[in-house]
Amino acid sequence: MQDMIAANAAARDVLTVNNEALERSIERLRAGEKITDIFLSSPSSDFRQSTQDALRQLATARHAFRLRVIAEFMAEGRPAWEIANAWGFSRQRLDRYMQEIKNTGSG
Repeated sequence: MQDMIAANAAARDVLTVNNEALERSIERLRAGEKITDIFLSSPSSDFRQSTQDALRQLATARHAFRLRVIAEFMAEGRPAWEIANAWGFSRQRLDRYMQEIKNTGSG
């Protein structure tokens, strides 16, 4: 859970910085600047890359977290329907997670 909290916080921080940059860009648009000039003068590729990295780290942490918790459900002998219901996803999706746990020893 700590990894999820850290990944959530990192993504939030990146998105906050990017939102602030977008808000500054809106102000520049309202002041009459052309969007193309604003885009060329900002580090758009840096913002894009930082967002991609943060979202990738969040997805990785979320996936690892799901595997660990699902493995615990499995270790307790909980039925698959109960696990799927707890997570709010289909049995087919749960089956993919369970296969990954069995095949890789993840969790």
